[in-house]
Amino acid sequence: MNEALVAMRNSDAVNNGAWASHKRRFRPLNYSLRQNPARLGGVVLVICGLAATPAGANGASRPAQTVGIAPGNVSARRMQTDARVGTNWMMYGRTYSEQRFSPLRQINSENVRRLGVAWSARLPSPDGLAGTPIVVDGVIYMPGSQDLVEALDAGSGRLLWRWRPAHLDITQAFASWTSRFNRGVAVWKGKVFIQTGDCRLFALSAVKGKEIWEAQTCDPSQGYGSDGAPRIAKNMVLIGNGGADLGARGYLSAYDTQTGHLIWRFYTAPGNPANRFEQPALKLAATTWKGKNWWTHTGGTVGDSIVYDPQLNRIYFGTDTAVPWGQRKGDALFTCSIIAVDADTGRYLWHYQEVPDDAWDYAATAQIVLANLRIRGKPRKVLLQAAKDGFFYIIDRVSGKLLSATPFVKVNWASRIDPANGRPVLTHGARYYLDPSQRAFLWPGVEGARYWQSMSFSPLTGLLYIPALNAPSLYRMTPGGVVMKLYFPSPSAKVQPRGQLIAWDPSARKARWSVTLRYPFNGGTLVTAGNLVFEGTAEGLFTARRATDGRLLWSVPVVSATQAPPVTYRDRGEQYVLLPVGASGDVRAVPEYGDPPSANGPSRLVAFALGGHGTVPPGVITKPVQPRPPRQFATPSMIAHGRELYNGAGCMLCHGMQMDVPAGSTVPDLRYLPRAGLADWNQVVIGGMLRKSGMPSYKGALSPGDARAIEAYVVEQAWNLYDTTHHHKSPIQTSSRTPN
Repeated sequence: MNEALVAMRNSDAVNNGAWASHKRRFRPLNYSLRQNPARLGGVVLVICGLAATPAGANGASRPAQTVGIAPGNVSARRMQTDARVGTNWMMYGRTYSEQRFSPLRQINSENVRRLGVAWSARLPSPDGLAGTPIVVDGVIYMPGSQDLVEALDAGSGRLLWRWRPAHLDITQAFASWTSRFNRGVAVWKGKVFIQTGDCRLFALSAVKGKEIWEAQTCDPSQGYGSDGAPRIAKNMVLIGNGGADLGARGYLSAYDTQTGHLIWRFYTAPGNPANRFEQPALKLAATTWKGKNWWTHTGGTVGDSIVYDPQLNRIYFGTDTAVPWGQRKGDALFTCSIIAVDADTGRYLWHYQEVPDDAWDYAATAQIVLANLRIRGKPRKVLLQAAKDGFFYIIDRVSGKLLSATPFVKVNWASRIDPANGRPVLTHGARYYLDPSQRAFLWPGVEGARYWQSMSFSPLTGLLYIPALNAPSLYRMTPGGVVMKLYFPSPSAKVQPRGQLIAWDPSARKARWSVTLRYPFNGGTLVTAGNLVFEGTAEGLFTARRATDGRLLWSVPVVSATQAPPVTYRDRGEQYVLLPVGASGDVRAVPEYGDPPSANGPSRLVAFALGGHGTVPPGVITKPVQPRPPRQFATPSMIAHGRELYNGAGCMLCHGMQMDVPAGSTVPDLRYLPRAGLADWNQVVIGGMLRKSGMPSYKGALSPGDARAIEAYVVEQAWNLYDTTHHHKSPIQTSSRTPN
């Protein structure tokens, strides 16, 4: 699911302040008020702002392309040929199977120590890089924040052209969020496709980046936003969208790559039963929903897990959660499911639901990989997913039958998946809202065991290389709704949130080796025929390990934390490994989980080759000297109320759970606001002064008094930082902070 963020609280902290409230979702301004008009606590909005973006433009020079081949020349025939040789990286997962395996072996486990920087290129992407570079005939196509697309020479990093939408409507909260993290583009027959945060799909010329057509794919005013990578199937571009946690109804759309016309659309959740269902399968799905007017807030959006199977002419995709959490809503089909449809028509074929009646945000939107494996001695065409709920699923992609489901990280919400019916067997108390304690401490936590960072599969070793998270969350039911708290322990605590790189054997259903990493969020993986697994880390390192046993063979600092995956390609006979660096996604609001100040470098593409002697320019982005905060005007009770509102209204989703967003972001650290900036506080928060820059108006959701209380909390946090850094002491109530 696209990362929206939802109602949080960090009052009554647990374990000596080890927890901080977190839920990554937005809801429309009136969503919670419809649910509970007496409370603001469920209203999830975002106080955030994007810097103004320049109009679509290009900069530059003639592409260095293969002689006689037009730029962006990707077709089904070329895909089939290149799948065997690996010269290009033509699609999101390199091939239709999305295995992220390259047959290139010029760089291998014997010579990887000679790998060095060939070139690096800085991108104007202040919120990091989340996308997969596409490389076709010597040209790299790379997306960035604020829906940037750059084309660069693959051998030198020289800019060929740059595009951004001339206008980006980020006045809606979720569109503002999704415009900052774009996960990929698609290239097909001379066109580059990108979807923007404000729900538009663009086709650009691969030659100069000029717009050819655009299509409106969803409505931002209804809680939708888009940041997923388009996929291509049979001259169709496939896209989903985000917004499930706002109750946005999910669907997958197929557009004509030539004209932009809609060919078919598959809805993942039923609409009002009083109306005609768009497809027959929705009639069955409607019987699995409970609750008053459930069709007004369904969910099940289709994010970034979309795979085309040319062998069976099918499309498989994963769906997001259903809302609201913390109450019985039935199985709620087809949310938290993997669905198969006919590629030509979008006709329903089968589904498998991983988490019926989801109460933990265990969406089924992690990456899907296709493979042919021997299962119990028989060859099977399978679909593989290391899911957010902590189980590794193997599904027969012909029939949709579950073949196995095995925990790949610590799991305590379910004891197993029942092979007879495919349903999880819940542990005692997992449904916290039915337990007398009204709470549960569960692994994996709300961020899941897997997120959007890509895994890879080697047909040579038979292993999947999974960038996993090992972190719990506290789920708690309150009168205002569900509170989900991330775990922030002290450095001396025995249990720490960590990341892992796991080499998983799907046939044996166990890990062959694993490596523990300091931070939960690390980069996606790439595996090659050179017996190498590449991964960027949150600590600002790029590593290569031997694929068979995980031994670290090579590591180099790249200045910036990484969440995006590396790719590899060949240009003029030389193999390159290309890494996008710059922390992106939710981690920008939770830097403790993967964007430390020591690795808060700028967004770059860094290319490596054997014998490379270049370097990555040093220097992280740092914050300026904090100005002296204004005098505190509020009482302790007003400050406490402001703290509750800051978390409950979702301010912390952009400005940071601990108000510590990284330097250089499009979102300001509120503790550094000058007095003049605070003078217009209510005009910004209530009046919508900065709506066009991505800061939504809270009018109707917050009163002027509420906004003033949040301001008081910001001032308090500013003084906490100022006292600590300027006076080298623990924050105390000083005369300069005493209200008038």
